[in-house]
Amino acid sequence: MTPPSEFGRRLRRLSDHPLTFVRWLVFAAVIGLAAGCVSTAFYYAFVWATGLRTAHPGLLWLLPVGGVAIVLFYRVCHVERDQGTNLVLTAVRENAALPLRTAPLVFLS
Repeated sequence: MTPPSEFGRRLRRLSDHPLTFVRWLVFAAVIGLAAGCVSTAFYYAFVWATGLRTAHPGLLWLLPVGGVAIVLFYRVCHVERDQGTNLVLTAVRENAALPLRTAPLVFLS
């Protein structure tokens, strides 16, 4: 008789704990729904901004004003200079924790 495969062992372990499986399935669905909603909102914001820029080419001259506004926005929210988008990149690279308030700041800026 051959030993059970790794898949068979995992399947048997899963059948031993059906409530744990359902709980993780619900967590995965909620996280997937939240990530999908944020991604969809970002897509529509990007399409809106592209349409606005295409319709009004003179807006390019206001980019420095937008940069200053973003810096002021970060300072009002008490986010230091090396936080924000750079903090997201560093957190991904180093597997570090990321403050929750960083996500809306990066999205809005």
